[in-house]
Amino acid sequence: MDDQARSEELTRALTGLEEYVVLAATESAEGGLVVAVMATRVEAACPACGTFSDRVKSYRTCTVTDSPTHGRRCRLRVTKRAFRCVTPGCVRKSFTESTGQVACRARVTTRCGEQMGGAGRVRCTASVAAEFGVSWPTAWAAIAARAARCVAGRSKRTPVRLGIDETRLWWRQPWLTGLVDLDTGELIDVIEGRTGSAVGAWLDALDPDQRARIDVVVTDPHAGYRRAVADRLDATQVVDRFHVAMLANRAVTDVRRRRIREQADRRGRKIDPGWRARRDLLRRRDRLSERGWRRVVAAMEADNGHGHLDGELLWTWAATQHLTDLYDHAIDRAHATAC
Repeated sequence: MDDQARSEELTRALTGLEEYVVLAATESAEGGLVVAVMATRVEAACPACGTFSDRVKSYRTCTVTDSPTHGRRCRLRVTKRAFRCVTPGCVRKSFTESTGQVACRARVTTRCGEQMGGAGRVRCTASVAAEFGVSWPTAWAAIAARAARCVAGRSKRTPVRLGIDETRLWWRQPWLTGLVDLDTGELIDVIEGRTGSAVGAWLDALDPDQRARIDVVVTDPHAGYRRAVADRLDATQVVDRFHVAMLANRAVTDVRRRRIREQADRRGRKIDPGWRARRDLLRRRDRLSERGWRRVVAAMEADNGHGHLDGELLWTWAATQHLTDLYDHAIDRAHATAC
């Protein structure tokens, strides 16, 4: 092997670009690395007719972002050739070559896009864009492409226990509905809207065997979700514990506010024991500190009006605590009913 072949093999091994030959490597003004490359092949296929051509029309140079190398940002200055199509009557008179790493009109190399897409799984888009030195839209395009491939390649197995709940990624975006496999914790799908018709359309798209496989569906108390499931599945419907606890705590808050307004004809203030205990009343009794217990007892005594623990706030709070105990200790619905 002569010196030139050995040099080309060495640079190809360092850069990892099998389809290119390195022409030069320089330092950029920002401290990064700029590598000038050119494709090794002398012909390319026309994207319209598929005929290979070696008739070079012109040379063009473009700069694309590559993966960081040796701790530095890297840019490729790619010399591309524009070929004339040799097929008579072809709709493409000329075309520019592209490779697996540098596609047509690409701003980043394929491997750089893969790395940005992988980084976007656990980090925000702005952080990924800053690390690779690209714009936010470029980083987002790579992350979105990686996410689309992951979604397309996911398993289509229908869960036995299905979880349905609304979600929203940002307050300015519309509501979505997430569907989760409760046995594995895997997010199965995300559909637009939070209506019964949206869930019904998703269930209708399943095969009859897939619908028959679903045995338990856990949702929030949303009537649309529950109706869509009841009309299409022969499955046990369960209201998830989080929403039950949320509704119970909302009842405690409503009673506390109403009692203060009935007694003082105004909203709660710092001087009201019920207002001071507003957060303690939403905690489980086994998680209350000593000071929290004193605030809760003072709120219940003030609610009764006679200094005794016998008022609406007490009974509502006690019912909430009993409901929590049912979820902790009840084995099934019959056991919960007996308790």
